[in-house]
Amino acid sequence: MTCAKIEIKARLMTKDGKVYVGTNACRAPQELCPRLPGDDYFKCFSICKQPMHAEVDAIWQAQEAGSDPRGGVMHVWYKRICPQCQALLERYEIDGKCVV
Repeated sequence: MTCAKIEIKARLMTKDGKVYVGTNACRAPQELCPRLPGDDYFKCFSICKQPMHAEVDAIWQAQEAGSDPRGGVMHVWYKRICPQCQALLERYEIDGKCVV
């Protein structure tokens, strides 16, 4: 199941043209989001059991399939990319764009 707030998808296209779609799926989704204004994403992991953000999921899927995510392009269906995911995209030299 997905996050109580919003389902976020991240679509990674690797340099070789393969496509991987990640989501912010939760193992213990809540009816209402437990995060309060100003909270970071810790409750997503500790309460909702969200294993990873959509961006991380897409990269993980590419790696599991044997594809190199470096230099790819990622579209994230949300208004922003969190600082941790942005740092990950930079480390992999992935061009990340938000699609609203």
